[in-house]
Amino acid sequence: MDLKIKYKIIPNKYESKTVTSQEALGSLRYDYGEFVLDSVIRKSEDINISAKKQEPVVCFCNKNSSAFEDINDLVWEIIKNNTIELEH
Repeated sequence: MDLKIKYKIIPNKYESKTVTSQEALGSLRYDYGEFVLDSVIRKSEDINISAKKQEPVVCFCNKNSSAFEDINDLVWEIIKNNTIELEH
């Protein structure tokens, strides 16, 4: 099995309504395409609270919050991209 060290870029603090965020994400995808994850972590007060409390977002936020959705999407993308299919 050939294991290589991988790194990925996780776009965060994204605000879809601002041109600056859209341009920054576009530049990241253009310059580092294969390394940029599809999941984007939107700017959210729950993320700030998580950092302040030093607790995972999923421990205190509502299941319908954007932070919960974004973290959930990120986790599933990482799992999907790092699942090794073994040949029998």
